[in-house]
Amino acid sequence: MQLRLGPMLGVLVADVGWCGYRLLSGAAVLEVPRNDSKGAGLALPVLIAVVLVVLVKYVLLVLLPIGGRVPVADWRQHLPYLYPQVIDRPLLLMPLWGRWAMMLALGVGRVAPGESPRLTTMGGGMNLPVILIHWLAVTGLTVFYVSGSAVDIPLCLLIALGVLYGAYLTAFILARRFGGQTQATVAAVGAVAELLFLVAYLPVASYIYWY
Repeated sequence: MQLRLGPMLGVLVADVGWCGYRLLSGAAVLEVPRNDSKGAGLALPVLIAVVLVVLVKYVLLVLLPIGGRVPVADWRQHLPYLYPQVIDRPLLLMPLWGRWAMMLALGVGRVAPGESPRLTTMGGGMNLPVILIHWLAVTGLTVFYVSGSAVDIPLCLLIALGVLYGAYLTAFILARRFGGQTQATVAAVGAVAELLFLVAYLPVASYIYWY
């Protein structure tokens, strides 16, 4: 397993730059009760927790296996734009699982009172069939990208089921805690799902792409 400190730092900076504001604002809202959240700032423990989350994500990204050449017998090698290099696959799958988890959060419970009309509309459009179809789509892409052969498909399904369970549990707990889903809780579920995917992907990919 090789390390890529520089490139993965760039990936992390791009990720934090894209989602960092939601991470910080979500942490501020989750820190205090909703009625007292106006004008509240980040407490030191919450700020430390945010920094730790970013560091953990960076470590997981650095530890991702680079892999080697695709076997000649693998028909997927003839799809260069649809079948990226081993190191690039989790970087594509991670945000997809995060976005799917945000859909799941909107489907778990109702949207909390006082949230934006946009969030309420999005929550109203989420139902079990829609969430399940998207889960199957992301799971299929995970199997397509991660599995080295048919033997590895059960391991890929474990990744998908692990993210499903962890994201649902997180969404359920946050919905109970805050009386429904808020923009902050939805973003938090997405962030948790991305971390869960990396945690589950790392041992599976290290087993499959041991070279």
